[in-house]
Amino acid sequence: MIVNGTARSVRSVTLLSALRDELCLTGTKPGCGEGVCGSCTVLVDGEPVRACQQPVATLAGRNVTTIEGLATGGQLHPVQQAFIDVGAAQCGYCTPGMVLAVAALLARDPDPNDRAVNEALSTNVCRCGAYPRIRRAVERATEITASAVIATDSWGPPETSSLGSRPARPWNMTDPEKRDWFERLGDGIVAVLLPSEPAAETWSTAGGGAWLHVSDAGMVTAFTARWM
Repeated sequence: MIVNGTARSVRSVTLLSALRDELCLTGTKPGCGEGVCGSCTVLVDGEPVRACQQPVATLAGRNVTTIEGLATGGQLHPVQQAFIDVGAAQCGYCTPGMVLAVAALLARDPDPNDRAVNEALSTNVCRCGAYPRIRRAVERATEITASAVIATDSWGPPETSSLGSRPARPWNMTDPEKRDWFERLGDGIVAVLLPSEPAAETWSTAGGGAWLHVSDAGMVTAFTARWM
């Protein structure tokens, strides 16, 4: 069979065993072992299948794509980028199967409606219950696919922004020079825990220290200290 673009010969009975035990592609996760949780989802000729239930003997000459082979040319697949952008993973165990199921969906339908998304993910279980974020990741992936552009740092701030918008990237994963967000947070109150050694006499969001922003609508947003 062709695994992530390379012809491979294996001796295992199931595709899951072949991928993990023989080919060391451990992104494909064992779960229920009965084909119902979706954690072992991979793509065979572009369609999602449960690797734990897929006999290797049926895959001669067919194309298998695992989570390790989804990115191309050093660039993440739009669905991978979308899951990162919105922080869709919690423990992350179900994420490879979720990503591949969504990738197959968007390959068929670049702008799926809610019903199509529900059907595509109905048998992929997230034991952490991160379904709202996963749905947001699907929406984000459709945006990326529509624009056909994946920025090299899509979490970074836009060059221009309307008042009140915030960077999508978590605070502690944003480059220091991109952290001064007061003009984008809108009206409200900021409470600051200064770092032990302030970088400058005048504190700014780029200088470190944990802080809270309380909007005029009462929403509280917490920011961590620095790159971690």
